[in-house]
Amino acid sequence: MSIDIKKIIDEVKRLNEEQNKRVVLIDVERKAWNVDDTSEENPPCGEGPNWDDYWKHWTKELFDGAVCACCGEPLTASNRVGAHIRLAGEEDNTKDAWIALYCSSCNNWRVRTPRKVCKGSKIVRTTMAKPHKNATPFCA
Repeated sequence: MSIDIKKIIDEVKRLNEEQNKRVVLIDVERKAWNVDDTSEENPPCGEGPNWDDYWKHWTKELFDGAVCACCGEPLTASNRVGAHIRLAGEEDNTKDAWIALYCSSCNNWRVRTPRKVCKGSKIVRTTMAKPHKNATPFCA
């Protein structure tokens, strides 16, 4: 059995390119919106059983010392979630979104005001199974 080193190197390059396309380091605080009604969305098989693990899969980061990308609250296994968000100015009601590490208070269906993504946070691009709207304020 021979090992095809070139094939392995090509696959590593391909995976690194895919990671570079999906992961963005926020260099200045950005306004963002939670995305509505995403509780039934699941990460692709092999990329995490939940959305915080999806974020970990693509960023190659650990959760140690992680803070909420919105409010800066320290994250633990009990309050950490991978939140579906859209940055201000991105098209609404599409299948496209970002996953950011938020605390469960910031990623809550009742939160219908603009959120933010703090400088230094990493977000990961995802495509959902169906279009979802941004969680904008309810009209009275």
